[in-house]
Amino acid sequence: NRTFLESIDIHGFKCFKNKTHINFSPELNAIIGPNKVGKSSILKAIKWCFSKSKPKINDFFTGSEDIATMDFAEVKLTFSNGKKNEANFTIKRRIKKSRESKILEERFYNENRIDYSELDKRLDLNTLYKSFFLFDEIDLSIDDVNYPVFIDMLNHVKNEKQCIFVTRKKETCKESDTMIG
Repeated sequence: NRTFLESIDIHGFKCFKNKTHINFSPELNAIIGPNKVGKSSILKAIKWCFSKSKPKINDFFTGSEDIATMDFAEVKLTFSNGKKNEANFTIKRRIKKSRESKILEERFYNENRIDYSELDKRLDLNTLYKSFFLFDEIDLSIDDVNYPVFIDMLNHVKNEKQCIFVTRKKETCKESDTMIG
């Protein structure tokens, strides 16, 4: 049994105006869809939740002609340790714009406010982040000749680490345990 990313909740981050909940399997997960629908933003949200970097204005939902921008963004990751008798845990990053247009940031562990260094000390974020692989737009760099080699590699790796990948090829999704999109 190993720790894995069980789900993500995204609200107000990048292209996700409305609260979005996505479940993942412990092995292979494919996020599929056409260009410009937010597939890569899901991976960015995962990375952002782990990141120590200062929040930026483009982390917020930027809006459009018809939809107003948001002054709030939040990403929550729920992890399962794979053991039935132990509780899941969550980490969350939230930002909001102040009246003075400053970006205020909060971090949470199991819904309790915590600073980044304390969260890192408690969970060893680098090790936790390395417990899964994130692949963005894999079909852009894999030609037809190397595609079967890539699938073999994924099937081998999934026994050791969770894999989450973005693709536009439905053929890639046939190998996954969970398809999103």
